[in-house]
Amino acid sequence: MRVLLVLDAESSQLLRLKEAYFQVWRSAGFGGDLEQAYQVTQQVRPAHGVLQWSRVLANMAEEARIAAAHCMLDWLRAFA
Repeated sequence: MRVLLVLDAESSQLLRLKEAYFQVWRSAGFGGDLEQAYQVTQQVRPAHGVLQWSRVLANMAEEARIAAAHCMLDWLRAFA
């Protein structure tokens, strides 16, 4: 069973989460444009997910590996 959490980019939950995340960076003294950095990360996020999980696949049971591979295909489609 695959579960995918999908939030609208302008949902109040996501905006609160993003602001809390930005606050951590501001507290650490990061003075850059956090919104611009966030937009860049959203563009490369699917490719990062595939690279991250591809290392794990070799050690998974076949059924789990197949399910994970389907998720990775979805991520690659989102990246394209």
